[in-house]
Amino acid sequence: MRGNVNGVIGNFNAVNGNFNSLLGSGNNVAGNVNTVRGDTNIVANGDYNILSGNSNTVSQGSYNGILGNANFVQGSANLVNGTTNILAGNSNLVGGNTNSVYGTNNGVAGNNNYLVGGSNQVVGNTNTLNGNTNTVAGNTNTLQGSFNNIAGSINTAIGNTNNIVGDRNAVIGSNNNAFGTSNSILGGSNTASGASNAIIGNGNTAVGANNSQTGNGNTALGVANSQFGTGNLAIGILNTQVGNSNSAVGSGNIAYGTGNTVSGNVNTAIGNQNIIGGDSNTVQGNTNVAAGNCNNIAGASNIVNGNSNIATGTSNFIQGSQNAVNGATNSVVGGGNLVVGTGNTVLSAATGPSVIPIALPARPTTSPLLCPSC
Repeated sequence: MRGNVNGVIGNFNAVNGNFNSLLGSGNNVAGNVNTVRGDTNIVANGDYNILSGNSNTVSQGSYNGILGNANFVQGSANLVNGTTNILAGNSNLVGGNTNSVYGTNNGVAGNNNYLVGGSNQVVGNTNTLNGNTNTVAGNTNTLQGSFNNIAGSINTAIGNTNNIVGDRNAVIGSNNNAFGTSNSILGGSNTASGASNAIIGNGNTAVGANNSQTGNGNTALGVANSQFGTGNLAIGILNTQVGNSNSAVGSGNIAYGTGNTVSGNVNTAIGNQNIIGGDSNTVQGNTNVAAGNCNNIAGASNIVNGNSNIATGTSNFIQGSQNAVNGATNSVVGGGNLVVGTGNTVLSAATGPSVIPIALPARPTTSPLLCPSC
């Protein structure tokens, strides 16, 4: 039937025209601004049509409104409300659950939807997206792509240069930014801001507290962070570093390994060839360099510069005053130092270098050479 402004009631009719109203199933419609109610109807080509029912098909068209389930819509700028619908096109608006959307710049509100394309906006939970520059607000969503923005919790992002805001999210890729707590990041050059985040990779940055980093060249800013690897930088207090050539700036940090640099107070360095600057630090190992006061150094071939330090070991070099040295073949420069051991060398400004005879026998109780007051 051809014509406009017709009313058709029945099934399996073919209508070509505009402003028609159809009630039934299995009808085939071509035209614009038609109203179709029923199931398994087909709009072959047209715009501004309204369909209500299930298993209807819009093969080509724009600005159509579809209400129902299991519909197939191909075109752009369509409005679909229902479940298990399939859309192929751009700039469509979809409301409902378990819909499949293929295209770009689509807006989807609902749960368990599946999207393939870019620049889509999704509000809901447990949605799956595959594409770039998408925006998602919700929980337990999965994204694969780059330049996506995610707000929510327990989401999974696979790709690069994504922004994630929320808690307990999982990120796999590089150059991603995660803001929140208990997020997990696998990759390089990522940034995690928050607490209790876990980062595995190289060149990552953790800002916050109780974060854990595994890899090389990572940076931790905050409190009680843990770093495992080489060439990491920790700035803050109570951080723990395990590895080599790491740098710690702050107080109460612990460094395990070789070639680490620690600046601050009340730090602990365990290993070799470490550099420690500050006061009240604890150093265990060999060939370390410590500059500061009230430090406790145990090992061999260490260099200590400061006052009131305690050095235990052999072949250490100690410069300063009021230091306590226990060991053998140590070199001490300064005044008021206490040296216990054998073969130590003491250099002072007044007397110059001298070799102190250590391990002397017990002093006799009586001797004609000792005055009564001695």
